[in-house]
Amino acid sequence: MAFFNDYFKYRKKLDSSFSYEMWALELGFKSKATARMICQGQRNITDTFLNSFSSIEKLSSDDQDYLQLLNFYQLAKTTTLKKCLLEKIIEKFDISQSQQNVKNYIKFLSSIDIPIIQLLISFDDFVATENNLMSILQTDITTLQKNLKILEELDLIKKLLPTHLEEAKWITKNKLFKIPGEISDPALALFHQETMCEALNKACAISKEHKFRTLYFSLDEESFNDFILTLNDMANRLKVKYCNNYISDKKLYKFNFQLYPVTGKVCF
Repeated sequence: MAFFNDYFKYRKKLDSSFSYEMWALELGFKSKATARMICQGQRNITDTFLNSFSSIEKLSSDDQDYLQLLNFYQLAKTTTLKKCLLEKIIEKFDISQSQQNVKNYIKFLSSIDIPIIQLLISFDDFVATENNLMSILQTDITTLQKNLKILEELDLIKKLLPTHLEEAKWITKNKLFKIPGEISDPALALFHQETMCEALNKACAISKEHKFRTLYFSLDEESFNDFILTLNDMANRLKVKYCNNYISDKKLYKFNFQLYPVTGKVCF
């Protein structure tokens, strides 16, 4: 399971001496290769492994259920079973319910970089120093500090003062957030306009990592509303499947939804 591979990388980053062998012993397994084989997909995750991991990490019963369902999903052999398990995951863990509204979303949306900075700081394995943020965002210190100040004023992040020779770093105060506004809101409309400009620039820069696809559908009002519900459901599925707390050896991707009419109503 990708989760445990990410977890191992996170522990390794915290302590360079941490190894699969050390982890196996920590979990109480006689075979030192157990943790490595699970992370590399060479061995299925057992209840014993999940119980040991949950006990050491002091996971709640809901968190344990979540890991168990993800494990069942990964082991499922048929599309039908995978679909049933994914429905169960979404039913039990509706991410939208735990998201908090951003208090002043007008400020939050004043730059398309601000949500990205908030997300980067929220990853457990990302050391959010200003130098690291400037490097990964390819921005200047003045712009970065301006955006960090906005996030701090919104009570979304806080600064940890440096100790000894270490550089000051930022940590999140709210990992799960959402924007309460509607598309008719000028601030949200401007954010989406800037996002479209960003996507246009990506389309002009040819890369295997830039994926674009266009589909056309004929929809009446009822099917349009149903389509929106389907998009919301798909968004939840993507969150459940791909959202996690680690970014080491990864890139942060942005996935946009756009749906709009390209003709007037056809009447005969």
